[in-house]
Amino acid sequence: QPIDQGLNRLVVRVLAVLDRGALAEARAADDVAAYDVATGHVEDMPEWRAFTGQTVEQVRGQGWADAVNPADRPAIAAAGLRAYQTKRPYDGEFRVRLADGSERWYRSSAAPVLDENGEIREWVGTFTDIDDQRRAEERKLFLEQASRLLYASFDYAAALRELTRHCVPFLADYCSVDTVDDAGQIVRVETAHVDPAKERVVRELW
Repeated sequence: QPIDQGLNRLVVRVLAVLDRGALAEARAADDVAAYDVATGHVEDMPEWRAFTGQTVEQVRGQGWADAVNPADRPAIAAAGLRAYQTKRPYDGEFRVRLADGSERWYRSSAAPVLDENGEIREWVGTFTDIDDQRRAEERKLFLEQASRLLYASFDYAAALRELTRHCVPFLADYCSVDTVDDAGQIVRVETAHVDPAKERVVRELW
C-alpha cells in the first residue's frame, strides 16, 4: 500500500531474505523500503541498512548503491530501469560490501504489484546470498582456462607467461614465476601485477 499518497511514494516489501541458504522471514516492522516514484530516489531501506551497515542518510537518494561493487552498478541500474518501465519482474546479481567490510554476491529478484489502473503499487521480492555458488563457478572457470593455457603451446615459457598473467588478479595482486635452468640458475619467466607501475618496480628488482 502506498505509505503517503501525497508524496507519491511506493513500498518495496522484502518477503524473504535468503542468507547463506537459510530462509529468514522479514521482520514485520522492518520489511519495507520506501522510494519516490518520480525520481526513483530511495528514502529508506531498513533491510539493506542491516546488511551494509549504512545509515538512513547514507542510503537516501541513490546512496544505497555505494555499497554495490562499482563494476556491477551499470548493469543493475539498467535492469532496474527496464523493469520499472515495462512493469515486469526484475532479476539481478551483484556484489555487496557488507557491514563487516567483506563483499559477497547476492541475487535480487522482485516483481511489481499493479493497482486497478495498471500502475505499479509496490514491488515484492527476495534477496539471496549466492556468494558460495558464484565463487565456485569462478574457480571452475579459472582452472579450466589455466589448463587450456598450459596445453595451448609446446613453448613452456610462453605458456607459463600466459598462466602468470591469468593468475592476476584472481589469485593475487602479484604473481611471478621462476624456473631453474640446466646450470641450476633461477630464471624469472614472468612477472604480473595489477598495478603496471608496481610491476615495473618488481621487474627492476629482479
